[in-house]
Amino acid sequence: MRKKLGVGIIGLGHNGEAHLKAYQSNSFAEVIAVCDFSKRKVERIKKKYGIKYGSTDYQILEQDDIQIISINTSDHLHAEPFIRSLKAGKHTFVEKPMADNISDLRKMVKAAEKNSRLKTMVGQILRFNPLFAEIKRIIKKGTLGKIFYLEGDYIHNLKCQADKERYNPETKMNWYLEKELPMVGGGCHPLDLLRWFAQDEPVEVQAYSNRITFQKMKNDSSVVAIFKFKNGVIGKVTALYEPISPYAYANNIAVYGTKGTILRDTICLNEKEGFKKIVVKYSSGHPFEPEVNHFIECILKNKKPLIDSKEGAKTAAATIIASKALKEKKSIAIPQF
Repeated sequence: MRKKLGVGIIGLGHNGEAHLKAYQSNSFAEVIAVCDFSKRKVERIKKKYGIKYGSTDYQILEQDDIQIISINTSDHLHAEPFIRSLKAGKHTFVEKPMADNISDLRKMVKAAEKNSRLKTMVGQILRFNPLFAEIKRIIKKGTLGKIFYLEGDYIHNLKCQADKERYNPETKMNWYLEKELPMVGGGCHPLDLLRWFAQDEPVEVQAYSNRITFQKMKNDSSVVAIFKFKNGVIGKVTALYEPISPYAYANNIAVYGTKGTILRDTICLNEKEGFKKIVVKYSSGHPFEPEVNHFIECILKNKKPLIDSKEGAKTAAATIIASKALKEKKSIAIPQF
């Protein structure tokens, strides 16, 4: 019988706990220890899930019985535990966005390259949604012909992030209101899909924004970015954080090709026949279990993860530069990884 892979979870917010449950549901993994700046969270999670070890610093990185570290801290705190985890010899998962600045991305990619025997993965979870995986298959098969334009949205009413309980006394801030960049934290979801579908990299971006909604956030909460890809494809990504609407169905994904068009969960291959439903059903929410299962399978079978550190850095970099383009009010080249 194969010994289970020991897992350590760093960051015990919503996504941290969701990943913990996903690891616990995998027969090849066992969560050994948890870590968070909040001692209260650490004790609550230990008790709730029967986990023996917990800490408020990164000492779990030194445990010999841990082979996987899953990082689910605030976006601006991803780099340090990621780099230290690799240095400690652990396979390392980090929640999206991989980082919120280019300097951290470069350091993280360098650390992954230096420790290339270890697997790294970034939580661009929409690639594990059955509908988006089917759209990728359709594109790869050539059904849509040559892709020339794409769209994707992150439209999500997140005003709950301003609730009083979101304030963290350990860091003395509500990081979401102070640090969150909507095009990075939210826009990275559809932009990652657009990169995946375009099968190429965005090389330039310009963007526009306003602060008409969610004014409790330090950064503008309504953002639109236009990306130019190396192969000539144009992509548009919208991030809205306090709309009066449900979450954007299927992220309003649109893919236009020379032979056909996909809009959300429908496909048109003949103008007279119009749009028809794609057979695979769209699943709302985040499929944490397939994401975690994929990472564990890659470790056990020595396979390359679908979104390794370089893939994650490419998506994050494009959205980070889009946020920079907002402030500088001009089109800016995107660094390549």
